Amino acid sequence: MIPRVSPEYLEERRAEILDGARRVFGRHGFEGSTVVRLEQEIGVSRGAIFHYFPSKEELFIAVAERQSDRLARLFEGKGLAEVVRAIASEDPEWLGTFFEAARLARYDPDFRARWDRRAGRLRGDVPEWALARFVGIFLDGVSLQAPTIGLPRDLRPVLRLAEEALGFASAARR
Repeated sequence: MIPRVSPEYLEERRAEILDGARRVFGRHGFEGSTVVRLEQEIGVSRGAIFHYFPSKEELFIAVAERQSDRLARLFEGKGLAEVVRAIASEDPEWLGTFFEAARLARYDPDFRARWDRRAGRLRGDVPEWALARFVGIFLDGVSLQAPTIGLPRDLRPVLRLAEEALGFASAARR
């Protein structure tokens, strides 16, 4: 008889796998993140990992989507300024995953199509894929500049430009 586990246990285990996978993908990229490295970092067997995710690619996409969802919730709740601050203060492992998702979006058409669908609809006068690219380019720049040359103390003028380009107003103007 197979023991039953609670939905809470399953969700906690899934979260542990995603947290460990984020660290591995951030350090080693998609190709360098072997199943052995994932097993060692997460502390579970490949069977446990692939019980939740059918492939390494699906695991990576889940990691990238989880991070993207976190930023989307932050954006919806507190605006673009908080997203920029969050990216600027992120650990290198997260940024590694962020850049790896951008790389895959550039070279893998299937990944790009799935990623572009997540952009949402902020403006009706530009295609969704163009809006997704603009946001990605802007956030890539923030994540590259924050640790290397730093961000300006007063981001309001930069955020105002980005917000106008995205087609909305926010607390950054106040």
